[in-house]
Amino acid sequence: MNKLLLYIIVFICSTEMLSCKKQKIRETYETVNVTIKANAVYVYDLGYSCPECGVGISRQATHYQTSLIKLGNSLKYSYQYTPLQNYVGNDEVELKFSQGSDGSSPNNSFHYLTIKFTITN
Repeated sequence: MNKLLLYIIVFICSTEMLSCKKQKIRETYETVNVTIKANAVYVYDLGYSCPECGVGISRQATHYQTSLIKLGNSLKYSYQYTPLQNYVGNDEVELKFSQGSDGSSPNNSFHYLTIKFTITN
């Protein structure tokens, strides 16, 4: 009886270890430096046309009036930024793109885009 129980435990443990494969996660990083005038609207074409992919703001800008991601009519994403009224200085935002899911597992590929703003008069 003890031997049978030991075989069952070994079988369960070995099948659990095989079914729980560790998923490889890939991360890439990019920085874009931008100079804009105070009170100007800045639009960055993200080039993504993947509505089922994850696109979001992972670190919001600090000195913004508008800071958002839009999905346009052509199903392409863009990021729109407007600094606080009359603000002059620096600001930055970090955007996160995720993809790579096979439908039954979470995304495994992440791209981070940091946009650094220099806002001038």
